[in-house]
Amino acid sequence: MWHRLTPLMFSVLSTVGATSTQADIACTLVHKIGDPEPVFQQGELCDTAFSPASTFKLPLALFGFEQDLLQSSDTPAVAYTPEQNAPFKSWQQTTTPRAWLKFSVVWYSQWLTRQMGYEAFKHNVDRLDYGNRDLTGTPGRDDGLTHAWLSTSLKITPTQQADFLLSLVSHDLPYTSHAIDWTIATTQTFATPAGHGLKGKTGNAWATDAHANRLKGQHGWFVGWLTHREAQYVFVHLIAEDRDTSGFASSRARKHVLSHLQEWLEGH
Repeated sequence: MWHRLTPLMFSVLSTVGATSTQADIACTLVHKIGDPEPVFQQGELCDTAFSPASTFKLPLALFGFEQDLLQSSDTPAVAYTPEQNAPFKSWQQTTTPRAWLKFSVVWYSQWLTRQMGYEAFKHNVDRLDYGNRDLTGTPGRDDGLTHAWLSTSLKITPTQQADFLLSLVSHDLPYTSHAIDWTIATTQTFATPAGHGLKGKTGNAWATDAHANRLKGQHGWFVGWLTHREAQYVFVHLIAEDRDTSGFASSRARKHVLSHLQEWLEGH
């Protein structure tokens, strides 16, 4: 299975590499909870849809906790098996929900959706009204249950990502407080130069054509929320690169947010 996923290595391990350039920034949105307009916005592609890649693990966590397939940040611990043929050492081990989100373990996502089953999976995506809600997957492969969010059919705009995060942090979703609270608690916490407590999720995908064939370039997300001066904020940062680059666009997106967050929040 992994020969098809090798280009889609969603990693939060590397902090090495250049930050995203101004030319690569597709969209940055920073919203203060309760304010009608963003406190910071840049980029021309805030209403253009992209694959959510591993940012989709946040909705998946919500679905899993709601259905009791996930019970806590550390349960269930699912054993790694060699047939997974995972490319990273951090993936080649027994994995908990906390490790799944921290290390962006694709096979754990696929274990979760298989446990859920297609009908429940589709019901949850529709219930959340997530992106374009297209779970067909790769054209001609009938793999939506395990691949829809991996540079194939499911797409979401940065504006929609921000709306989802605002609803999640505000507990304004058609899900139990139990599911929302555990999703928030299990999401990885990051330190920032400004000292903010911040939770977030990266996502990395290749540019593809209508048939899911790989093109030059990749796009990288870093999305999440934080508390600043006793107020809550959500952020969405997306970079879209139109050339072959080393490393992961998601790592560059994350580094850019952690480096520039303070200036985005100035005056708020």
